Amino acid sequence: MVATLVRLRFLLLWNSVQRSPWQMVAMVLGALYGLGILVGVVAGLFALSFAPIEVARAVVVLAGAALILGWTVLPVLTSGIDQTVEPSRLVAYPIPLPTLLVALTVSGVLGVPGIVTSIAALGTALTWVRYPLAALVAIVCAVIGVLTCVVGSRMLVALVSVIGEGRRFREAKALVVFIPLILLGPIIIGLQRLLSDNFDTLPQIGSVIGWTPLGAIWAVPADVAAGEFGRAGWSS
Repeated sequence: MVATLVRLRFLLLWNSVQRSPWQMVAMVLGALYGLGILVGVVAGLFALSFAPIEVARAVVVLAGAALILGWTVLPVLTSGIDQTVEPSRLVAYPIPLPTLLVALTVSGVLGVPGIVTSIAALGTALTWVRYPLAALVAIVCAVIGVLTCVVGSRMLVALVSVIGEGRRFREAKALVVFIPLILLGPIIIGLQRLLSDNFDTLPQIGSVIGWTPLGAIWAVPADVAAGEFGRAGWSS
């Protein structure tokens, strides 16, 4: 059943691409854009291997937390990353919930965003390459983190589809998306200034985020690298 749903996902995607060549162009451009980002992220993660453990921990935790938050929120605001196979469209069929959840997770991981996210998450092992045990733990944590991203996005999209897609809800979503786009430049500049002015407090910020559900899984390899096995076990 899982394999059938995954094949259905790609069949629907292929049919939509055949009907609209521009969608194929958009997919190719999206893949190239994701590849460019991926190269920069992997290079940055490797560069972090030469930084102090606390700094590397803070950067990885903050980036991982932002990744999970983005995967969870953005599909709702943009009406979903992939609309080919959704719980709301399959609710009429007698598909067991565990099977449906596995199928949605696999199809999400095999999409372009899922593949880029998976490679970037696995790239965190490069940050801890000087600590072999921490690097192995980072691979396991990366898998858990990616599954958290995909499952969280699917569950929230399903919840929103139950709530409804009324006119007021669509207007609210459009407003939430439109305002950050307008203020994207000032937001980026503000974040850069905030980080530069408070660089010394970055480890403390990362430590706090590392105790939250968004950042806990990304903090485990750093704790292992630092020899804090008790804290690593508590976070995981």
